[in-house]
Amino acid sequence: MLFSKIKLFFYILFVLPHLICYAYSKEKQKINQDINSFSKLRKQHCGNYLISLYKLLVLCPEFRNVFYMRIGPHMTYILVLFLKKAPLLCIGIKSSNCGGGFLVQHGNSTIVMANSVGQNFWVNQNVTVGWTKHGCPTIGNNVRIGTGAVVLGPIIIGDNVNIGAGAIVMKNVPSNCTVVSPHAYIVKKDGIKVNISL
Repeated sequence: MLFSKIKLFFYILFVLPHLICYAYSKEKQKINQDINSFSKLRKQHCGNYLISLYKLLVLCPEFRNVFYMRIGPHMTYILVLFLKKAPLLCIGIKSSNCGGGFLVQHGNSTIVMANSVGQNFWVNQNVTVGWTKHGCPTIGNNVRIGTGAVVLGPIIIGDNVNIGAGAIVMKNVPSNCTVVSPHAYIVKKDGIKVNISL
């Protein structure tokens, strides 16, 4: 906790260019929604967006990646000289095609490439949302994708959908549902092929 406070104090020069970009950004409303999502998860929203933005930029690399997506590639080339991105998180969506409230919880080994993403999108670690040779997904509002899930192809994920950990989704998912993978089962025991539920 003390280290975080010291880090917050000394990072003002590194974060200042980001705060200037935020002040002049056309995507400020979406950035504020992103701040709300990350702050609610981390239980540290102070009511002031500028202070919350500062804290998240310093202490949360996953938020930086979302912020850089909002700011756009041209300014990002400069801003990453001050604060690095989370190295194992790739967000390949334009902010104009992505609703506010984008939340990445533990973004290690996570790739999100989609035609569009709605409001309040939540993604966990080791998730792949991406292309097949036919295209990439379109994701609705209030969608959560759990750890290790794979969502591929030109499919449509409806609103209010939860995709469970480890699920592989390559077909359209209607709104208001939960998608899970099959439970693990034993396929071989003592050298003999079997089909036994755990």
